[in-house]
Amino acid sequence: MKSFKQLISLVMVVVMMFSLAACAQEKQTAAEEPAAAEPEVKSYADTIKWDAAYDVVVVGYGGAGAVASLTAAEEGAKVLLLEKAPEGQEGGNTKYAAQIIPAPTDREKALTYFKAIRGGYDNQSDAIVETIVDGSMAIREWLTAHGAKEIIEYPLIEYPEAPGSDGISSVIIDEKEVFTGKFWSLFKKNVAEHKDNIDVWFEAPGTELIQDPESKIVLGIKVDKDGKTLNVRAQNGVVLATGGFENNETMVENYTQMPECFSKGAHYNTGDGIKMAMKAGADLWHMSTLSGPDLNFKDPNSETTFGYALQLYGFNKKSIIFVGSDGTRFVNEAFFPRHGHINNSGTWVSMQIPSPAYAVFDEAARLEGPIYPSWSKDSSEEIEKG
Repeated sequence: MKSFKQLISLVMVVVMMFSLAACAQEKQTAAEEPAAAEPEVKSYADTIKWDAAYDVVVVGYGGAGAVASLTAAEEGAKVLLLEKAPEGQEGGNTKYAAQIIPAPTDREKALTYFKAIRGGYDNQSDAIVETIVDGSMAIREWLTAHGAKEIIEYPLIEYPEAPGSDGISSVIIDEKEVFTGKFWSLFKKNVAEHKDNIDVWFEAPGTELIQDPESKIVLGIKVDKDGKTLNVRAQNGVVLATGGFENNETMVENYTQMPECFSKGAHYNTGDGIKMAMKAGADLWHMSTLSGPDLNFKDPNSETTFGYALQLYGFNKKSIIFVGSDGTRFVNEAFFPRHGHINNSGTWVSMQIPSPAYAVFDEAARLEGPIYPSWSKDSSEEIEKG
């Protein structure tokens, strides 16, 4: 009996040993097998089919867009510069401007000046003013570093009566004349020299920012190119440098409270960047603050949008009044507005110009000299043309 019990015990021990070995084998096998992979969580960016990818995308090849592209490229970024206009018509209003660049010489005086001309408004913060001043004071060094041959001081202080104006100065480059295009040409030359880091797409307007619906982070931009809509990834952001809305009649009416106005510069500024920013949730400010208006009229025979500045060349110093369609005067003819701004009891505001408006003058004023420098002396040729 004892031997039988011992045999049974021995069998049970062997069975237990086999059971334990089997368990150990199962554990070892389980350890050797890879764990089941967790399902991959995709970000919103991963769900989009991207047609191209860049570190930075800049929209608008004018002065601001060129500088933004250069700044990013000089830091090693791969940049896409988008331009709505055909090649050769890029440049925005920088291309048409006088090429005079604000360059203060005294920081404290310049801060005083810009805060003074802010007038009664308080939504341009001190921080914004400081950014403007510090950036402007660095312009001489920047221009020299980017190939300007000569920095020429230019005596332009738009508000000389403002405190701090003696710390304000402006510069032009390479020629002692204005409207030379030198400033714009320098930008364009530098962009071309950085072609390894800056790709330029012409006739390729940005149409919509691509935004994560949850985080609201801007991931890229939709671009119309060659009849297709492309999704372009921007790893480090999109810069909107698309200029204003002067060629968008609806926005002109909404923001300027004037029925119409004509651009003297770029043809392609139709508010695209403003609309994209609004759709992405951006706030707007200073939408009625214009570089203008001033009293001009549009030459019907010209292919450009340039007008004739009736006040700029002293025409308003003659025997002349400006009236609206009801025959009433709307401006002090003896005063030349500062880029379209007039002093409204201490605060500079945009001048309102009715449409249509008329210049009324006598024969003595007509014979005194040309209304515009390129016209005939007594304007008889222009009168004959209508």
